Amino acid sequence: EIIKLEHPRTEKELKQLVKRVYSRDIDTLVMGIKARIEVMRMEIVSKGTVTLNENGINATISYGVPDNQQVTNVDWDDEDSDPIGDITSWVNRMDVKPSRALTSTTVLAKILRNANVINALFGKNSTRIATVGELNTYLSSLGLPTITTYDEKYRKQNADGTYTKLRYLPENAFCMLPGYALGETLYGPTAEEIRLTNDPTTQIVEVGKILAMIYDEGKDPVATWEKAVASAVPTCPYADELFQAEINIS
Repeated sequence: EIIKLEHPRTEKELKQLVKRVYSRDIDTLVMGIKARIEVMRMEIVSKGTVTLNENGINATISYGVPDNQQVTNVDWDDEDSDPIGDITSWVNRMDVKPSRALTSTTVLAKILRNANVINALFGKNSTRIATVGELNTYLSSLGLPTITTYDEKYRKQNADGTYTKLRYLPENAFCMLPGYALGETLYGPTAEEIRLTNDPTTQIVEVGKILAMIYDEGKDPVATWEKAVASAVPTCPYADELFQAEINIS
């Protein structure tokens, strides 16, 4: 591949080689950074924190969600449980009423199967199965937030090179939010941006606020490195307008 890249027979062959050797790798690296930022966003939404435990940093940033707007160990499988009553009670604790709720398909299924929810929607001893649309219509009529699910996953590489699939939003999370953006993602300069952008031996590509680069290093063995980097942190000035519940799913 090195020989082909240095001595392509045609311009078309060069473009195909560059795409196969470098472009896909750069795309993967950039997607990895975007995924890491999304992990931070969803941790804020579900827990009110950002955990940093990588690259020699071990710290937790708290965004200041009020303690009375965080609950744990909620059991919506219990026959006496009342998810709509719980949601109403939680909303009444808040100064600013949320308009949307975010959870997993697993938690949503518990709500839809709950006997007290079915009774509220269709009457006592009904055997009907509620739909998401029927539930959200009822919640909206009560002035409560409507529910959306988020089940997307990403892969995290382990020390041995294998991968583990993880969720952006924890499966046991039930989060209530305002109808507007919670904040924005702030990007700052990186060491690579400051030191390498003027280095003629380094190929630099900016993908949004992410810096991707290709550079050669070493003579024995000959090595070409591909790297993407960003300095980013999400803001959340409306943290006091979040409600975060952990639902038992075992």
